[in-house]
Amino acid sequence: MKKKIALLVLASALLLSGVSAFAASPDEEKAEQVVIFRLQDIERITPTLPVSGTTASYQLTARGAAHVTSMSASLQIQKRNSNGTYSDFGNPWMATSASNVLTTSGTKTVDSGGTYRLKVKVTPYINGIAGASETAYS
Repeated sequence: MKKKIALLVLASALLLSGVSAFAASPDEEKAEQVVIFRLQDIERITPTLPVSGTTASYQLTARGAAHVTSMSASLQIQKRNSNGTYSDFGNPWMATSASNVLTTSGTKTVDSGGTYRLKVKVTPYINGIAGASETAYS
C-alpha cells in the first residue's frame, strides 16, 4: 500500500513538473497580452478613392476604441502597374485627430487612364503612447 501511494505521489510530481516545463514564460505572457490589447485599439478603417479624369477624391474615416485618445494616419496614393502590383504615386501626407475618430478628405491630381488605390496606415494613441498601426486599402 505504501508503495502504491509513493508511486502515485512520484507520478503526480513528474506530471506537474512536465506541465510547468510547457508553460509560457512571464515575458511571453506579457507580450501576448499586449498584442491582444492592441488589436482592439482600432475598430474600423474606411478609405475611399474615386477617380474622375485626373482628379482623385480621397476620403478616410477611422474609428478607434473608446480608450483611444488620439489618432494619426499616413495616406499614400498608389498606381497599379502593368503586372498587377501597385507603386507609390506622388508624396504621402498625414492626417491627425485629437479623438478616437479621424476623418479627412480632399483631392489629388493623378494621371489620366490609370488605376489607383489609397493606402492608409492608421496609428491609435492612448494618452500619448502609440498602439499597433493597421494598414488598409481602398
